[in-house]
Amino acid sequence: MGILDFLRRRKKKDDDLGPMPEVTPPGQVPAPGARAVPMYPRTPDAGTMRAEMDLILSQMETLRIQYEAINARLQNIERLVTEVRGFCR
Repeated sequence: MGILDFLRRRKKKDDDLGPMPEVTPPGQVPAPGARAVPMYPRTPDAGTMRAEMDLILSQMETLRIQYEAINARLQNIERLVTEVRGFCR
């Protein structure tokens, strides 16, 4: 093997890697040896991203409202505890 033999080597092609496994669509039972999901995920379009962001925003708004309700209840409990402590003295 000479110094420049690496230049003469045959480059590997995709065919040299072997056949690609068969891809089955989601929801179907894959055949033995087949992939259940596509090799590359689909890129979401703008409408899908907007819907996901709206869903996340509404979930965050719901959490904010729940935390405000919990905070109001906690303030009421704290007020009642201070009143009970005042009666006990």
